[in-house]
Amino acid sequence: MPLWGFTFLVFFIAFTFFSWLFVQIPLIHDADSYFHLSVARLYNQQGFVDHLDWARYSIMNTAFGDKEFVFHLLLMPFVRWLPSELGGKIALALLNATTAAVIANLSIRAIGKWGLFTPVWIFGTSAAFSLRMSRLRPEILSLLILMLATWAASRKRYFWLMVLSTIYALSYTAFHVLIGLSIGWLIIYGWVYRHWEWRIPVYAIIGAAVGLAIHPNFPSNLKIWTIQNIDFFLLKSQIAVGNEIQPACIATMFSLNLGWLSGLIIFWRSMETKTVQTKTVGPECFFLVNAVAFSLLYLLMQRFSIYCIPFVTLALFFWIKNRNSEIGLWTRLPWRGRLPFTATFGLCLCTSIISTWYVYVNLRDHSVFDTAHRKDWHALGQVIPENAKVAAPWDAAELYVWAAPQARYINLLDPVFMFVSHPEVYLVQRNIWNGTEPDVPLALKTYLDSDYIAFPYRKHLQLFRRMSADPRASLLYRGYTAVFKINPHTNQRFIFDWKILSDSTNWPPAVKDLEIDAAKNPKFEEPADQAYKGYIDGRSNNWSNGCLNWAHIENVEKPAKVEYEISSYGGFRFWLNAKPILSNFSAAQAILGQGVRLDLELKPGQHIFSVRTCPHGGKNGFYMLERSRSPAVD
Repeated sequence: MPLWGFTFLVFFIAFTFFSWLFVQIPLIHDADSYFHLSVARLYNQQGFVDHLDWARYSIMNTAFGDKEFVFHLLLMPFVRWLPSELGGKIALALLNATTAAVIANLSIRAIGKWGLFTPVWIFGTSAAFSLRMSRLRPEILSLLILMLATWAASRKRYFWLMVLSTIYALSYTAFHVLIGLSIGWLIIYGWVYRHWEWRIPVYAIIGAAVGLAIHPNFPSNLKIWTIQNIDFFLLKSQIAVGNEIQPACIATMFSLNLGWLSGLIIFWRSMETKTVQTKTVGPECFFLVNAVAFSLLYLLMQRFSIYCIPFVTLALFFWIKNRNSEIGLWTRLPWRGRLPFTATFGLCLCTSIISTWYVYVNLRDHSVFDTAHRKDWHALGQVIPENAKVAAPWDAAELYVWAAPQARYINLLDPVFMFVSHPEVYLVQRNIWNGTEPDVPLALKTYLDSDYIAFPYRKHLQLFRRMSADPRASLLYRGYTAVFKINPHTNQRFIFDWKILSDSTNWPPAVKDLEIDAAKNPKFEEPADQAYKGYIDGRSNNWSNGCLNWAHIENVEKPAKVEYEISSYGGFRFWLNAKPILSNFSAAQAILGQGVRLDLELKPGQHIFSVRTCPHGGKNGFYMLERSRSPAVD
């Protein structure tokens, strides 16, 4: 069978297998996958938009600059002609099958018939690679283009290198990767041949420039590239980034790639040299540049495993070919003796059991087998109204735009897109998600201009606790996601007309002490919205960095029995008139529902509530909320 016959055979078998596999798995792995399907669906409905209404506080709101334009273009027919999620699974199967076919084609060119089994070996024994390939992401298309471009450059097919560079600039945000590799190819070519083949980087640069210029969102695509590839790394320490950007420990990398690493050693130890080695420039040098570059990047960031594994493999295979060698019948052992290659390679493939287990556990932990998520998505589409302004974490919002595309969220894809355009707002919303922002309803309105908040409640339990007992918020839905609506004019039972007094004031204060100039009303960082405020925030006063003294006059017309809740961020003390009532030195972090309940009997007249609060975690403030009131006998 000719080479292209073998290539088509691998593609057909792989496409059949991956289609069956992905259809069996209820959900597509990774929230990014659903975002890309959502963009393809949006393009089908509205054409190639140049702004993203889903991300109100992102730079993409006004300058979308779709950094994966061709990838979304390829997804459009799958979303249009098939049920969207099924179309995504078939598209993912097609990308995996094409990757397997290209790897097989190049491997057969290098080592002959054994290259036919390379896709089985790589996909089966490298969990790090397979997990990346289970996501419907543009990095798979990026890998395909880079493999083809490397082969074209090594064969001096510079026109195709330029074409592929053009497509790459339209398909993936890091268009500079191909340019950087082409410079590496120039250097290795010059070092071996003593001849500088300038056409390699020149054609790659020309292709990239053409791709950037013909992008439908030009020049917004350049702005997005700058933010994601320059600003991101400058601001990386200030923003919350995903785990895939972090380095993996060596032990984890070894365990995820045990079978693949063993296979590399087996192929190396099974070489049989037929003739004397000759010094030539072939594909091995080009693939070696890629292998070294992406191996170093893999050590720095986990996401580069998708490039490292195939390029290291192909570099080894073409190195074997360059030495005029082939895979023999025997594998030389490190000590004396040898074993049949079929036996050693077969044992290597058996490690796919371990790799499959790693993949299964990872997919299970990411809930891809849990069909209840569809119920969650359906509920989101029902409870969130058209054009609703919703605050949601950037990573969860990638799923929400799939489930409830009618809403307007705050950010998508990466925190850097919000940080560069609205840094103050970014800090506020980050405090909301990590549970340290005490007055979430007011922050949502004054900073995030949002009427709803949606988030994975198990991931943000502290935030869920804050919202659950707050009378200003009503729970619309709770499944995997919690959705709250922020209601105006539901804050009447909060006491927020307090005065702050200096430590030199008589304490506990009398009425006359509240009338002197030293008494001050608390100020808010933003103009207090009378319809939403409730928390008394000591951070907004420059009075003291330590404990603060607060006083409030409560006018009572009829005797009443009142239950109050005081929830302070740090410890606090409470006096009724001049009588000490309570001392609580534990930090409730101003979570309503977890504060201290006070049952007070108030007679007609004026009563002075005095509170002394102390800081905790850099914050100082409290809620005092009337939970119930009933008549009392005078």
